[in-house]
Amino acid sequence: MMSHPLHQRQQLRHQLRQTRRQLSRYYQQKASQQIAQRIMRLACFKRAKHIAFYQASDGELNPQSLIKLALKLNKH
Repeated sequence: MMSHPLHQRQQLRHQLRQTRRQLSRYYQQKASQQIAQRIMRLACFKRAKHIAFYQASDGELNPQSLIKLALKLNKH
């Protein structure tokens, strides 16, 4: 019997959340910085006038350095 897609999504989210929680603070910060550096080099980021961000929670990567750069570059 196959699992319901909603149940599968919930299981996947739970697994990802557990994995994120197990990452060290250092690793999370390093990964956040590396992703921010990659995004900053994207042409679409450079052209963008408006950028939406999320509030990191539950071990998600923190977009704070990217937010600071966007504000410095007058991207609203």
